Amino acid sequence: MVEDAGLVIEHRQATGFFWVMGMIFFWASERAAGRDLGGAVRDRIQAPYPPLMESWAHTWQDLLAQPNGLAIKQMLDQFMPKSQVIIARKPLDCDATSGRME
Repeated sequence: MVEDAGLVIEHRQATGFFWVMGMIFFWASERAAGRDLGGAVRDRIQAPYPPLMESWAHTWQDLLAQPNGLAIKQMLDQFMPKSQVIIARKPLDCDATSGRME
């Protein structure tokens, strides 16, 4: 969408696969315990954490410790971002032959 709008992407960063999955596991744990999830769910996550979330945190740390762990994390963050930062600029329309701005 950014490029379709005529902008040039200078930098793109996506983060959040760990947190998206963590929220899914929290939601599943709360539902399994029969608790209502009305309202802001993120604000309700407090220790002691459900075993499913604890297991996910350990699995995530094990993944990051692998030789390609950071590369896998970056790929997953792009696949399922919680948030994205895109820095783009409006291109300068410049006549390549004369170097003049048009």
